[in-house]
Amino acid sequence: MVELKEGGYTLIEVLIYGAIFSLFLLLTTQVFLTVRSMTANSFVMVNLQQNYARIFSDFNQTIRAAENVIFPIPGNSGETLSLNNGAIVYQVEGGVLQKVEGGTPVELSDDGISVSAILFENIGEATQTATIRIQMTIDSLYVLEGGRTIVEDLQTTIGLR
Repeated sequence: MVELKEGGYTLIEVLIYGAIFSLFLLLTTQVFLTVRSMTANSFVMVNLQQNYARIFSDFNQTIRAAENVIFPIPGNSGETLSLNNGAIVYQVEGGVLQKVEGGTPVELSDDGISVSAILFENIGEATQTATIRIQMTIDSLYVLEGGRTIVEDLQTTIGLR
């Protein structure tokens, strides 16, 4: 009797190859989703860091160069900061930190964040150069995986020169 060999795969071989290919697809999909999630988280963190670095840099330059602090008076605190006889005012309007200079408001925070709380405290004494403690809470408006957002509580102290 003559044996005939046909070229092809058995059903078991096809099932094994299919299972291996499915595992490969599952693993590569998981890696892709993890990298995508990490990239989104990094974007949000970098956005927050850039915002508060820009905000604190502006605070530092403006407060150090100021001639005087009108509000808050020494030993007090408030949600606005008024410098140079009221020519420069920092305030929060609708979650946006603004610097009003010469009557023109300039937004210091961008659309990706919300300043939910700010407190300016004049910790200097009336006979000394003013020192301002700034406390603020910045909320990311970007929603991360699982519905989370990032909230940062920040604080700095800056003195007039």
